[in-house]
Amino acid sequence: MPPSTPPGEFNAEQYRALESARKKLVTPLVIIVVVAFWFQQIVTNFTSWMDGAVFSGMSWAYLYAFALFFLVVAVTTYYRRQMAAIEAKYKPSGTGADQ
Repeated sequence: MPPSTPPGEFNAEQYRALESARKKLVTPLVIIVVVAFWFQQIVTNFTSWMDGAVFSGMSWAYLYAFALFFLVVAVTTYYRRQMAAIEAKYKPSGTGADQ
């Protein structure tokens, strides 16, 4: 398997731009997930807001926890699509094994 960056084709400026774009994408996504998870912990443990039953045997806390699963799937899907576009933008052009 050839190396991902052939010798002599490394571009530090492009790498820094790619790194910066990734950080701009990741930071808000991490904040969203952390806030959503900690909100559930705080509200469930220290208040009675989520104690009410939605239907037989299912409280709001269980429903919120179930929704967190879908949040993670949505955030992961969004991240993968955005990173694919970002990486395509910074992909080096030239004669390589990929082409």
